[in-house]
Amino acid sequence: MNGFVAGSIYALIALSYNLIYKAIKISNLALGGMLIIGSYTALYLTKNHLANIWVASLIGLTLAGLVGFSMEKTMFLPLRKKGASKIVLFIASLGALTMIQAIIAMIFSNQSWNLLPVETIPVTYHILGGIINQTQILTFLIDIVSILILALLFKLTLFGKIVKAISDDEDVAKAIGINTEKYLGLVFFIASSVAGLAGILISLDAGMDPTMGFGFLFKGIIASIIGGADNFIGPIIGAMFLGLVENIGVWKLEGEWKDSIAFLVLILFLLLKTVRTTKK
Repeated sequence: MNGFVAGSIYALIALSYNLIYKAIKISNLALGGMLIIGSYTALYLTKNHLANIWVASLIGLTLAGLVGFSMEKTMFLPLRKKGASKIVLFIASLGALTMIQAIIAMIFSNQSWNLLPVETIPVTYHILGGIINQTQILTFLIDIVSILILALLFKLTLFGKIVKAISDDEDVAKAIGINTEKYLGLVFFIASSVAGLAGILISLDAGMDPTMGFGFLFKGIIASIIGGADNFIGPIIGAMFLGLVENIGVWKLEGEWKDSIAFLVLILFLLLKTVRTTKK
């Protein structure tokens, strides 16, 4: 059950990463910063009694979306217009992530925080010999609903078809009159909001710290590699597989091995893909 909960969060992050990767073909590490912005905004609002957890979460993911949108307009778009290479855009996104982490650390310090009060004890349920708490169930359900909304948005709406046209060939999309800058800005907003939501859900169960963004984004990228970045369902399957493998692994090993297990899974899949490509 822990594997499915973790996998659902990885799936949300993987889809967030994929939205931007498919649109402009870059690995946007700044999405790790959006995870942090979403969770720490919700923390600030609840800690200072400015909003309840639901309103704070909505504001947090919206702010993450606005930061991602602004980053596209002020950093990625100017660089792309100047013909910057993919590696330059990748390094720029890494710089943005590092800057966000530093700002959050200066404001909130490097210590870990819990989005829910420490004294909060979630109700637990025993299912088929396993134990899962109320927060984990809520996290799983929100993840599934969010994934379904994204699927409907990008598969069944005109907006989704336009974004697909841009990702296939941006120049052709411009030639037929599509305002690519407008729609790419919306893609960045949606992807960053989804990343912000993932950060909030992670913080509800596991807490937060200023450096958590890259680690969880890395898991989302691994899920995307496992499942394939060229379709919608693949990253979800990859995320669930990674979540299950990690949690089954730490069931038999120490918890410190969790990240190593994820890295080992990545290496194995890269080797399998290399072997398959060589045979072809």
